[in-house]
Amino acid sequence: MSISMYRTKVQRLEKNIAGFDKAIANEQKKISDASAAIKRTKVQSTKDNKQKAVIKSQKKIGELREAKSKAMKSYNTALGKLQVLELRDKKKLNQEEMRHVKAITSELSKQEKIGRTLNSTITVDFQDVPEQINVLFLASNPVDAGQLRLDLEIRSIQEKNSSF
Repeated sequence: MSISMYRTKVQRLEKNIAGFDKAIANEQKKISDASAAIKRTKVQSTKDNKQKAVIKSQKKIGELREAKSKAMKSYNTALGKLQVLELRDKKKLNQEEMRHVKAITSELSKQEKIGRTLNSTITVDFQDVPEQINVLFLASNPVDAGQLRLDLEIRSIQEKNSSF
């Protein structure tokens, strides 16, 4: 059986057990009502009938308790199996997580090695960089739109260059 099937079984058994408790309570109420009626009445036939009802309810309570006991045994068995399956499933998930973490850690260490290799091989010699950099600025105004302020763009670039 799968975990979901055991969960369903456990829930069904819990409802059955609750039903047995409710039925036992109903029978106990019948016994209480019949006992009260026996005390109130003086008619012997009514007393006999109520006494029979008490005996019948007591028998019914015995049967319900026996059935509840069997249901409790099934419930405990199903619950135990469910817990075992959930534990097994949890272990499996933990193992998968550990494999995933190891894979990520391995990939990170590879990336770190690549990064160190790149950092050690890339060097910039600023003495070889020319003092003046020429920028070619090509621009055009679109035909179907308004005029662009290209003169402002050029001036802004020149100002940035002159600040270096």
